Amino acid sequence: MKNVILTGASDGLGKEFAKLCIENGINIIALCRTKPDYDCEFIQMDLTSEESIKNGCNIIKEKYNKFDALINCAGVPGIEKVNEITYSCLENVMKINSIAPMFLTSRVNGFNKRK
Repeated sequence: MKNVILTGASDGLGKEFAKLCIENGINIIALCRTKPDYDCEFIQMDLTSEESIKNGCNIIKEKYNKFDALINCAGVPGIEKVNEITYSCLENVMKINSIAPMFLTSRVNGFNKRK
């Protein structure tokens, strides 16, 4: 069975992608803050936290000796009026949409032990 690591798996695009994968016999390893409401492997992870990403990656490394894909579906819009944009909103958007996917990818790179 194929294993796919999926961020943002509890809602929106990630949830729909996961359902499609499961229907096609693909095992989902969901990385998100809340457990999805469908059958999958679940590793709690907050993509705004470096420590949470590191801890989740350690669990992945311990539990899975191979995965077939890492799909980053987590994302947030920074919807605020131009004159009301806050630093914390921008920081959150950048962490989830840009920094976390790159950091997560760099952390899991090399985990696969394919034969």
